[in-house]
Amino acid sequence: MSTPSPGVHPQPPSSSDHPAGSPLFCTTHWSVVLAAGQEDSSPQVSAALESLCQSYWRPVFVFVRRRGFDVETARDLTQEFFARLLEGHWLRPADPERGRFRSFLLRCLSRFLVDDWRRRNAQKRGGGMSFFSLDQAREENNHLEPADPDTPERAYDRHWAEAVVARAHDRLRNTYVADGQLARFEALQIYLADGQEPASYAEVAQQLSLTVSAVRSAIYKIRQRYGDAVRVEIAETVSRPDEIETELNHLLEALG
Repeated sequence: MSTPSPGVHPQPPSSSDHPAGSPLFCTTHWSVVLAAGQEDSSPQVSAALESLCQSYWRPVFVFVRRRGFDVETARDLTQEFFARLLEGHWLRPADPERGRFRSFLLRCLSRFLVDDWRRRNAQKRGGGMSFFSLDQAREENNHLEPADPDTPERAYDRHWAEAVVARAHDRLRNTYVADGQLARFEALQIYLADGQEPASYAEVAQQLSLTVSAVRSAIYKIRQRYGDAVRVEIAETVSRPDEIETELNHLLEALG
């Protein structure tokens, strides 16, 4: 089943997920990276940056493809881009105004492609470094190929939004697994999606051995927790809590 997109504006996050305004916001991935400043990258900073980058392979690849590169070249460029980013040199000096990781990454990528155009035949791309599995990328090729007339920037934003939603969905699933409620999650996740005809409350009630009233309550709860999960994922990629709502609106717009 495909990961559902937020069909409604997510509910205000619960206190347990440390969203905007929480003291724990200062430890989110992008805040950790920004706080590194001009210091040498620590294991904590490297782990935070790697975690951020893991979900951005597809948006970056699609952007590069829409710049006119063939599939193999786009893969190589994407690999090299992340390898260079993870070296950390582009993160100095720290700038509090860098704001969103999504925007920062796109600026770095645009500069990288300009530089590559200048040195394209000067050296072998990639330097032997591989941050992502190219075999896995080839298996996903049908999903990665541009199939619409979006601009590179619009395609990048759309795939970024889909990646955020996928991570939120996984985060939500993991909370249900941790609570021993995987069957409940699998039965209720259909109610998170737009454009799909959900099962009747009575059918789900019978499946889960609940009352119809309890099913309605469980659906409300999973939708609220899904909204919380989306906000938490967004919080990891912005530098200030007050940017979360703006980024959430951008995500909904990018998803169309």
